Parts: sequence; structure tokens; C-alpha cells
Amino acid sequence: MSLFSTNEFLGVECVDGFCLAIGRFLNNRDQIVIGSLNGQLSIIDPGNSSGNDPYLLHYSFEQPIISVAIGRFLTTTDDNCVAVLLINKLYICHLYSEDEILKITIVNEHNTRGHSFNMCIGQFSRSQTDLLCVQSLNCTLTIYEAEQALLHQNLPNCLFPGPIAYAVYSESIITTSGGVLASIKYNSLVTATSGNGGKKFVPDWMFSLGDWPVDLDTIGSPTLQPSIIVLCKRNIYCFTQGGILRFNIRLQCVATNLFVYGTEGTFLRYCIAAGRTLLFYAQNVLIWTANLQFDFVDLNLCSFGEFQCMLTILSTDRLSISYLGTEPLLFCLPSVQTRFVDFKERQAELQRLEALIRQHTAGSTSVKLLGGESRKKFSFLDEKQISEEESSSFTVHIVCLDAKEASGLQLKCSFKRLETETNKPETSDDAVAVSAVIDVTIKDVSMLRDVRLICYSDFNVQKCVVINKSSYEYSTTFIVNISQQNISSCQCRFFVVSKTTGRIASCQVDIPLLALCHKEETVQRNTTYKLSIKSSDSLQTVPELFDASVAYSRSQLLFITLLLFLIVTFDENECNFDEYEIVDSKSANNGAVALHPLFSKDSVSVITTGKPKRYQLFSNSLSLLCMASEALMTLIDRNQQSVSFKCPNLIELVLQNWISFFELEKSRVKEEENLEKACVQLRGAQAALLQRLKAPRPSSISHLGALMEYAHEQIVKCSENLLNTERQLATAKASLESCFHLLSFYMSHSNKKIIIDPYLFSLGRQLTSERTRWLVEKLTGNECPNEISSYLLKSLLYDHCQMLAPVMENISEEEEEEAEAEENANQ
Repeated sequence: MSLFSTNEFLGVECVDGFCLAIGRFLNNRDQIVIGSLNGQLSIIDPGNSSGNDPYLLHYSFEQPIISVAIGRFLTTTDDNCVAVLLINKLYICHLYSEDEILKITIVNEHNTRGHSFNMCIGQFSRSQTDLLCVQSLNCTLTIYEAEQALLHQNLPNCLFPGPIAYAVYSESIITTSGGVLASIKYNSLVTATSGNGGKKFVPDWMFSLGDWPVDLDTIGSPTLQPSIIVLCKRNIYCFTQGGILRFNIRLQCVATNLFVYGTEGTFLRYCIAAGRTLLFYAQNVLIWTANLQFDFVDLNLCSFGEFQCMLTILSTDRLSISYLGTEPLLFCLPSVQTRFVDFKERQAELQRLEALIRQHTAGSTSVKLLGGESRKKFSFLDEKQISEEESSSFTVHIVCLDAKEASGLQLKCSFKRLETETNKPETSDDAVAVSAVIDVTIKDVSMLRDVRLICYSDFNVQKCVVINKSSYEYSTTFIVNISQQNISSCQCRFFVVSKTTGRIASCQVDIPLLALCHKEETVQRNTTYKLSIKSSDSLQTVPELFDASVAYSRSQLLFITLLLFLIVTFDENECNFDEYEIVDSKSANNGAVALHPLFSKDSVSVITTGKPKRYQLFSNSLSLLCMASEALMTLIDRNQQSVSFKCPNLIELVLQNWISFFELEKSRVKEEENLEKACVQLRGAQAALLQRLKAPRPSSISHLGALMEYAHEQIVKCSENLLNTERQLATAKASLESCFHLLSFYMSHSNKKIIIDPYLFSLGRQLTSERTRWLVEKLTGNECPNEISSYLLKSLLYDHCQMLAPVMENISEEEEEEAEAEENANQ
């Protein structure tokens, strides 16, 4: 148990608790009054030892209870009464005991002016009884005395209400409405009227808090200077009741509650709550802190019997009476169970077991299980591959799971086929819906209980499947919808997690890019992006490569292409089927081919040149260019196992997109700041307009209307700019990820693996610059500057790839002036 925590002494279940008050009704000890949002008023006596039920009374008002207060509100009795504030009602209730049973009766009932917000009590103008001051949502103060309402007054220049309290020594009401601390003399409140013939309503003093007020309390005694404590979200203010600031504390957390205690002594003591932490202050010095195990809504102190000043903490479902400190008994050391160990016997047993393991590892694979009569055989390793000297270095772990082999959690995924579906023209704009079918199989040595199957892909696919089966194997099918969007890779990554056993397995499926493409007749050379791949082996004609890869789905691709041509351009009156022709690959150009994926608006062209031996790819989409390059190198490597590749401008391509993505992120941050400023300007104009409309005298608001119109135009403009930047970011993110996918594949072709994951920049909500800065610090071991330069990124990539591959010619920069001249001459 931590020293800085609260220890619960008594806990009581309480449903929808919202407010509480402490007072004495019976036997001269504290009772707790709780008001709930369901309209239930409950009274608890924690010091009652006669029965098991701590509740003394339950009474329902059938409306949410906003606040409760305890005081002497009636002149006919000196007993404490309970004031209950509802949304539009105020009740004064009297409690009495009859046959040791506590009962309640409603003495007075008032209809409040408007919807109530909060209330405070005090002996206004030195009255003999406690009066009630109720504040409504429209910042109206109403004073109630027992059976009558004495007065009501609107607070000037206030849009929203705040906490209120009564200062005894200055005989004034302290308000925080509108974020301004104000002291209002009760006498001026009585004499002021809203008409022209009365005295003007002027506060005694005012102070702008500059923060959102959360709670307010006043304190004073003969030995303690009368003070006003104001708790804001990030600040604590302490004023004298004359309006002089005593001290201010800047908090490092968001405060929620305030409780002032300890009127005796010369130091001001109070407690504030921030989340699940209690902070205790003496004057402006933090003296103690305590942690709670739950979130609470109200806080107070109570005493009963020999237990004094116990913390009363109310949450939405529980009332906890706790104390600070520790229980010393919990810090006692546990008793040690001493026993005699015969080390000689243990050593002999250990040697016997080691000899048994060596014997069965080097010889037979049959192991006799200790403590059982049956024998089971387990095949550990190939006996021919283990020498007698090496056999002693192996440690054998045997796992017996009934009659099943303990192979662990297994996940198998495979791409099966493409499916097409023709939609009706009136239901969808897309004439043909294409989807990929992936079969997934999960096996485990235990039953598949509470297993999560997660899929991550750039395509539209079901993200998570929950499996609860009484079997050891489960098979399912994932349908991947192919639509026009920003795609950086055709990979689908699957992860399976078993929450019962903790096992994890993963698998990756590559949807063939060429299976999602159809050929085009026009081969483009003048495009935005270009990539060259040099081959060390003899060149293969591009149509032969693509024909070999899509031979299994040729009829399906022809059918898709035919559907696309027919449905998009079909017209019953003007249709001529002789105009449409499917071009076969055998009749196409042997040195060039153009492919158009179903998920992209752009196409990619692949051209072969004999001198030097290289493949050239052209496209207006960088992500499509990288995916096509990866698919091309995969096909070439499948037909020529000993081939090696060179990509001269791959590093520059990655760096260029990396830097451009940084710039787009900076633009997005600036656009968000501009949008926020425009929204603040619009809200300020609205607040000024409401204040003018609320003024007793009409004034011109034309300039405020013009300001609101200008702010609205700025918001629309900033929103459009932000949306445009978001679209550019989505395209740039797909391009950057595809570049890293290509770089990773390119390095893995040389049996090297880079640690820069292509998905590093897409997962999470961090900026790419922050992730890159962390990456630079991890790889270099030095602190990264705030502004990341292109030289730093280039050095990072070169150094990292140099550590992976000693020979850098595969990704080094080479001049291509001769190749470009030869290509221009051929054209």
C-alpha cells in the first residue's frame, strides 16, 4: 500500500450520485445527505452501529437533484433542515424521528425563475436564519427566506453562470459569472432595481480571472484572515474579501473540485482534486498528495464517534469514507518457512536427470515420462545431424497435450481468384465491382476461444473477426473490394492473436498487380515519373513476362475488359459491336506494354531497351510506378534466378517524396491554425452580438454582422484549403509508402532487410517529421535537429543501406546521359 493514497474505511453503493452535504440531525453526529441525478435523496449515518443498513432515509423527487444544502432555514425550529434544488423547483424539507425511524416532510416549495444552475446559503444582512441564493442559467440571482422569495436581480454583462458563495465578513455575494470574479453587497442588491427610477446595480469590486472558474469557497475566523478561494482549471486564486489578491498558484493539471477546511489556526488549508489525485495545500505550499482508485464528483469531511475528519468521497456509483496514511500491519515481513535441503541428494538427482537426457537425445527418441507408466515418442531432431559431443549441449523441452502435437498457433493465407459483379446503373455509378478472394486458415493445439483475426490493407476489407469455436481449426474467406483509391501496396497483412493462450501469428498475402490490370494500346513516355531498372542478364520481352504471369486468369481479364467497354459506352441506338476489339498480347508491341489497374485512374507503361540492358517504367502516379516496378522485378527473378538489378535513381526518388511529405504536413498544420483562428474570431463576434442584443438600450450591430460574415468566409476558405491539403497528403502518403515498399523489396532481393518499415509513417497519429526524428536518433545515436534537412535524410539512407550491403553499386547514383541520348536517337 502506498503512503500517498486513500484507504477506504467504509463504502456504500450509491446510484447516480451527484452532490452531497454533511450535517447533524440525530444523536449529535454527522449524517451524509446525497442527491442523485435520478431524483433520489438519500441520508446515510456512517456512525450507526445498531444495524447493517447505513441508509436512514430514501425519498424520490422524480427530477434530477442539482444541489443540496443543510442549515437553519425555519424560524420556528432550531433543527437543521435540508434544501433541495431541482431544475425548476426549490424544496425546504424538515427531518424528524418517529419510533427510531427518520422521516421527511416538505415545509416549503418554490418555483424558481428559469432553469436553476446552483445555489449557496448564508445569513444575509445578519438575519437570524439561513437564507438561500439560487442562480439560474440566465445569470439571475433570487433570494429565498423560508416560505417567500425576497428579491431577484439579473447580473449585468454575463452570458454564462459560474460558482457562487456568500462572504460573511463583507456581507456580499461572490459570483464568477462570465469568468469575472465580482463581489456584490447584499444591501446594494436589495436597493438596486432593473427600472430607470431605481439605483444602478454596481458590484463592489471585480477581477478578470482569465481562466474557467470551477469552484469557489469563502473562509474566515478570528485567527484567520477572511479570504476567498477561487479554483479555475489551471489556477488557484486567493483574495481578501476586499478584493486584494493574496497569492496565485499555477497548476500543472486540470482541477475539478475544491474543498476548504480547518478554520482553526492561522494557516489557510484547502484541498483540490485533479482527476484521481487529491492535492492538500497550506496557504500556497503543497503539503500532501493522495491517489484515488476511482473518479469522483464531490468531496467533503465528516466525523462520527471517535473517528474525526474522515474524507467523504462521492462518485457516480459509490460513496467512500476514507482516511489518509497507511496500515502498518501490511508492511510486516511474511514469515519464512524454513526447511532443510539435502544438497548432496539434490546434486545426485540433477546428475541422474542430465544423464537421462543425454542418453535419449543421442540415442532413442523415446522418453519415459516421470510419474507415469505409459511411454510416448517425440521426434526432436534428426539423429544423423547430431554428434555425440554436440548432443550434450541441447536442452529438450517436452510438452504433452493429450494426443495432439504441440505445433503452436498457425496462420495460412492464400490468394484464390478475382470475382466480378455487375451492378445496376440506377443503384451505383460503378458498372463493374471487382473483388479479390483470400482464403484464411487458422490452426492451434488448443480450442480457438477468444481469438482475434486482424487484417491490414489499403483496400476496403473487413478489419477484424472475432473467433469463438470449440474446434482446433477455423477457415474463412476475406473479400477485398477493389475500388479507385490511393493504394501504396497490394499486400494484405493478417494477424491472429489468442487472448487465452497469448500466442500470436502473422501472414502476408500479395494480390498480383497484373491480375488487377488490363492492357492499353497507347504506350506513354511523357509522364511525370520515370524509373529505370538495369538487368545483369539477357532481357525478356515485356509481353512474354506479363502473359506468363496472367495466363491463369486471361479469360477472366478479357471478360472484365469487355464488361468495362460495353457497360460504360453502351447505347441501344448507337452501339456497334464491330468497333470494340480486344487486343491480344501476341499482336502487341514486343518491346513495350501499357497497363491500367482497376483501382487507379492512371496507367503505367513498361519499355525495354537493349543497350544498356534495362527496363523503363513511365507513369503519372508514383505509387503505381513503384508497385509495377516491384511486380516486374518479381517476374524477372522468377524466370532468371541469378539476375541482379540496379535502380540508379531510387534513393533520389525516396528522398524527394520524403521531403515533399514534410512540406505538406507543415502546410496542414498551418491550415489548421488558420481555421482555428477563424473559428475563434467567429465565436468572439457571436458573443459580442449576443451581448449587444442583451443590453437594455439598443445599439447598432451592423459592424458585428460584417465581422461575422467575414469570419464565416474565412472559415469556408480555410476549410477548403485544409481539405485540399488532406487530399494531397493522402496521395503523398501512398507514394511515400510505395517508395519504401520498393526499397525494402529491392534490398531483400540481395538478402538484406532494412529496419525502416514502410508502414512506419501511416500507423498512429504522430507527424511524419516526429517519427523521422525518432528514427534518426535511433539509427545515428545523436540528437536530431528540429528542422530535418535533405542532406541528413540522404546520409541516413546511404549509411543505413551501406551497413546492410557492403557493395553500393546496386543503389548508387549513376549518370544516364548516354542512355538518354541513345533513347532519343531511337525515337
